[in-house]
Amino acid sequence: MKKIIALSVLACCLGACSGMQRSGDTFTVHAESLNLVGFQFPGGEYSKARSMVPAGADIHTVTSGPSDLTSVVGVLNRILGISYTEISGKASGK
Repeated sequence: MKKIIALSVLACCLGACSGMQRSGDTFTVHAESLNLVGFQFPGGEYSKARSMVPAGADIHTVTSGPSDLTSVVGVLNRILGISYTEISGKASGK
């Protein structure tokens, strides 16, 4: 039983990812979190992605996955899925 709990905690901790890709003046930032039976691990993917945006950047697009409870896709994603946020734009030339 202890092994199952330890593996579950490990899987939840490793279920998130974030990063930034930059090419010249343009950038793309992403962050994901794991949804498991209504809980997000580690959660807060929008704030994590927003914190990685370069200072003074011009944001062109913000894309997020459905995380509402009013659609079938949103409910299924909350049971078992991945929440993601992607922000892209142009960095300042400073």
